[in-house]
Amino acid sequence: MDDLIDLPRLKRFMAMPPAADAMVDGILGDLITGVSAAIRNYVERDLLVQTYTERQDGNGKPEMFAAHWPIVSVQSLSIDGLTIPPAAVQFDDQLLMLVGYRFVRGRRNVQITYTAGFTETPEDIAQVACETVALRYRERDWQGYASKALAGEVVSFTNAAFSKASLLVLNSYRRTFLP
Repeated sequence: MDDLIDLPRLKRFMAMPPAADAMVDGILGDLITGVSAAIRNYVERDLLVQTYTERQDGNGKPEMFAAHWPIVSVQSLSIDGLTIPPAAVQFDDQLLMLVGYRFVRGRRNVQITYTAGFTETPEDIAQVACETVALRYRERDWQGYASKALAGEVVSFTNAAFSKASLLVLNSYRRTFLP
């Protein structure tokens, strides 16, 4: 799986000079990979372009949602083993639509091979990734603390995977159903 951001972008966000030491770059690289995986796990899908083959239950309608989006292309679609001609298959962002056909009701009788995803990480997701990695980098010294007294003040730490603002963004990309 690809990382959702790269090291130069993160370093610009963190206002770090491009030429830092190898240990810091290694730590940041590991954090980028970990946060990218956490984001994919949270939204329950991959965000970048990939090809998928999935089986779904026929619903008796001429349209059906794909599990991944945005749909870029449809390579093949068959219902009960019958190949649907490409001219009869249309799609928009997430919806597959048949012209002159229906997704005949059945259990796992629809097989779709298609390409879906973003060619580049959406800007709001990249921002969430930068903010989360930067926070995790700073939190290395806080591990194991819920709060700490410093010069007569008490500082509280959070252990949430993502901030509330980040969750608002991530929820808009979250898969809402499973095929």
